Amino acid sequence: MSETTALTETGEVIQVLHVDDQSDVADLTATFLERADDRFTVETASSADCGLERIDERRPDCIVSDYNMPGMNGLEFLEAVRERYPDLPFILFTGKGSETIASEAISAGVTDYLQKGSGTERYDLLANRIRNAVRTRREARRADRQQQLMRLTEFVGDTGGWELDRGSDTVLLTAGARRAIGRPDRAEIPLEEAIALFHPDDREDVRQTLTEAFEAGEELERRWRLQSRDGDERLIDMTITPVVESGGTVTKLRGAGHDVTDREERRRELETYETIIEALTDAVYVLDEEGRFTYVNDEFVELVGYDRETILGSTPSLIKDADAVEQGENQLRRLLSSDGPETIPFEVTLQPREGDPIVCTDHMGVLPYEGDQFDGSVGTLRDVTAARERERTLERQNDLFTKAQDIADVGAWGYDVQTDEAFLTDKAYAIHGLSPADELTPERSLGFYHPEDRPAIRDAFDRAVEGGESYDLELRLIDTADTRRWVRTRGDAELEDGNVVRVRGTVQDITEHKRRERALEDRTEKLDTLTTELEEQYRHLFEEAPLMAVVTRAQEGNPVIEDCNDLFVDTLGYEKSELVGAQLERVYTAESQRKLLDEGGYERALRDEFVHENRALVTADGETVETLFRAVPRKRTPEGSRGTLAFYVNISERKRLERERDRLEEFTSIVSHDLRNPLTVAGGHIELAGEECDSDHLARVADAIDRSQALIDDLLTLAREGKDVTGSDPVQLTDVAKRSWETVDTEHATLEVNATQVIRAGRSRLQQLFENLYRNAVEHGGDGVTVHVGDLDGGFYVADTGSGIPESDRDEIFEAGYSTADHGTGFGLRIVEQIVEAHGWDIRVVDGERRGARFEITGVETAH
Repeated sequence: MSETTALTETGEVIQVLHVDDQSDVADLTATFLERADDRFTVETASSADCGLERIDERRPDCIVSDYNMPGMNGLEFLEAVRERYPDLPFILFTGKGSETIASEAISAGVTDYLQKGSGTERYDLLANRIRNAVRTRREARRADRQQQLMRLTEFVGDTGGWELDRGSDTVLLTAGARRAIGRPDRAEIPLEEAIALFHPDDREDVRQTLTEAFEAGEELERRWRLQSRDGDERLIDMTITPVVESGGTVTKLRGAGHDVTDREERRRELETYETIIEALTDAVYVLDEEGRFTYVNDEFVELVGYDRETILGSTPSLIKDADAVEQGENQLRRLLSSDGPETIPFEVTLQPREGDPIVCTDHMGVLPYEGDQFDGSVGTLRDVTAARERERTLERQNDLFTKAQDIADVGAWGYDVQTDEAFLTDKAYAIHGLSPADELTPERSLGFYHPEDRPAIRDAFDRAVEGGESYDLELRLIDTADTRRWVRTRGDAELEDGNVVRVRGTVQDITEHKRRERALEDRTEKLDTLTTELEEQYRHLFEEAPLMAVVTRAQEGNPVIEDCNDLFVDTLGYEKSELVGAQLERVYTAESQRKLLDEGGYERALRDEFVHENRALVTADGETVETLFRAVPRKRTPEGSRGTLAFYVNISERKRLERERDRLEEFTSIVSHDLRNPLTVAGGHIELAGEECDSDHLARVADAIDRSQALIDDLLTLAREGKDVTGSDPVQLTDVAKRSWETVDTEHATLEVNATQVIRAGRSRLQQLFENLYRNAVEHGGDGVTVHVGDLDGGFYVADTGSGIPESDRDEIFEAGYSTADHGTGFGLRIVEQIVEAHGWDIRVVDGERRGARFEITGVETAH
């Protein structure tokens, strides 16, 4: 059985609203639709506004609408319908067809898109589209009602859902409910059997609750014990919802259950654990799987200083900084790894509500769980702040020599003023190229420094010994291997009773640091040189750029011109001195000023948003220059000011061409809508008249209408295609030549193709060229004509075996309207010439090798 037959047997009427400003077209369409399907009832409306009023009064099953109508057009009508009735079928049935309109209609949510044609078969196609759209919508609504019970019950509980019918006292069970009671094959059971599933002590309450729900019509919640067939008892939280009919009567109850047995058992266990934990002296916490506190004992509350209500539900970030939080998360990942330990002790710093940070030892573990379902973690905290402070105090008391020895490239030394003895660490000896066995006095130590640096170190050391002054110097040192090093030497005097008793200090090898410092200075010098060169190059690019360029700075929220190139100055006709320092809006039209300031275009550019818009500028003579504008933010200056770098591309000529294109589109719209519709109506009435009487005149009129339709098609092709090819791809000539033959009514004509080239062309335009040359050959060559397509050096040819074209007529055949055939439009070869010119090719007509005409297309680029 077909879909159409199945829909017809339902006997459901299909209400259709047809909206078209051409009343004769609307009436004709209604006639053919009602003839195509006796279930169709067609109403018509002459405008979209009238159509909206009809929809509000009585909702149709489907809307059929024209596109080009006065006032609200078809797309605007579609958008208005979608706002009110999102799923109402809407078919755009229009004489004005284009990919742009089809794309916009699909984006707006059109159900179907169909172009009007000259034959009545389009009405049969329209009727089929209407039936399909209505059937799809009705079936979707039925499916929604069937799934309602599942949506209301099954997803809300892990036990499942049920529905009780008051009239039959039967209970319908969802799959989840059947599994819960151990009856997977029983979709429906009697009410008493269902009540028997509960604990005997709960059954009377079940009956009373169901009666109360039927009588009161209110949602109820209960907790009952459910007994499975194997004797297992589960605790169920049940929600019961009445289903109220339109008359206010409750005819059904729907319920959903949630198994809370495990949750209650965990609650009781937790109460036991809490009693044990509260007796511990350490702070104890529990985190759930999302890392939020679910339990803390009194010791924890006292440790962090927050009340329990604030802690519970919070994350550890309440008492830890970001680093400490990340540390805890890393330890938890170790615990959860397959080879991780059961517990991990680590040190963490807490920030209590008041007071100094607290250092604690955290012993962390995870709560028991099965499979992959992690339930949370548990831990204890012990305050070790005092112990850590004692360790740090001992560390600070370590001897200077011991500490310095452990620092790479730093040696320590000391000099006792009273005994005239010097003490050095091993690292200090190594820096001098000595061993601890060598004697190194202060006098000898001074001799290791570069001769030019010796006065500085001698003077600094003497002032430390005699006056207690400290020093910090960077000097050159020459060790025993005659290796020159840079060292940093420091000295600090120690006083007793106001007298210097000793001097202690450090010596550090900074040779590598000095090397890097010199390298940095060299790189900085080179960078400065490079920056100067780049600035000169950028300035040259800025001035010589083929785009108008402007640099602005923000001044009280408004852009001020800081610099601009010569092209910007010359285009606007100002002196550069008139523009630099002026507000940018001075050279903007009022509309562009609104975009710049009122709509926040300049602020968006300052916020690092790439601004790409059309802007209109005004010259010194008051003329308007249309531009394509792009702006990006500049790097902040040292003073902190902001600004933009903007480029303007002069698109005035392109705008003029766009306006010409718009006028051409308006012309094609008039041709498509205002000429096609009357011809379509005439064609329909001729077919109806042919059913009532038989006359040769009707056939001639129909032929004239077909010729007019063909003429309109050729005119629209000439007007719309233009002289440019938007895309060029590798195309196999043989493939396109054969495909084009299949789309043309060639009757008894024959095609021979010997072309082997792959050329670069617009595939659709190339196919149009072949189609028009084929039609020309058939129109002038007759039924037995043979068309041959072959390769040329730098192109291809299309030849036929017809009567040929006289040499005297060959200059005229490409003119629009020229034709020697009775049924020709005169535009076919003009379209061919237009396609050739759009590709940059050449075309000429010569005599064919087998009589007839031969069209040679040359200058064609082959694809490699």
